[in-house]
Amino acid sequence: MNKRTAFWQIWVPLILIICIVGAAAFFLFKAGSNGDSQFAQWSDAALIYLLVPVIGCSFLFLVLGIALIFLVNSSHKKLHEWLGIAEVQSERIKHTVQAFCQKAIIFGSGPSEWLKNRGKVDRDGREKGQ
Repeated sequence: MNKRTAFWQIWVPLILIICIVGAAAFFLFKAGSNGDSQFAQWSDAALIYLLVPVIGCSFLFLVLGIALIFLVNSSHKKLHEWLGIAEVQSERIKHTVQAFCQKAIIFGSGPSEWLKNRGKVDRDGREKGQ
């Protein structure tokens, strides 16, 4: 992009927007400098309308925070007991699953492996009672 195109497409609109925003800000500040103007009244009303929801939400979050702190503090001992129960149950489930998987592996490997594991035959495949 050459310099002339950049000047007309970028710098001129930028300068115009800055001038318009600056003039609007100047007139707003000038209108608000008088204490008894309509602008001051509208700004006070707008401030109230903005602060009421902010204060209400802050109060709500404060109450919810206090309630959650109380709830966590009171349920700490019960939660500790429940976690202990869950740990015992998960260990029991783990052992059950391991035993089932071991039996499935033995069953899947055939009767000879099952007999070897049960002690009925020796490693060579001969029965021990003979």
